[in-house]
Amino acid sequence: MYLDEFYINQKFYLEPIKLSLEEIKEFAIKYDPLPLHLDENLLNQVGLKG
Repeated sequence: MYLDEFYINQKFYLEPIKLSLEEIKEFAIKYDPLPLHLDENLLNQVGLKG
């Protein structure tokens, strides 16, 4: 699809997928390497579950 083929409130229904913890961490390291996304101890300190 191209950008001009999308419209506001358009919905997509996709099949669920399963990701391992390792896959999630690899994605975070590559695309969103914030400390909160990479450090499980920091997550626990701020009250979030990793």
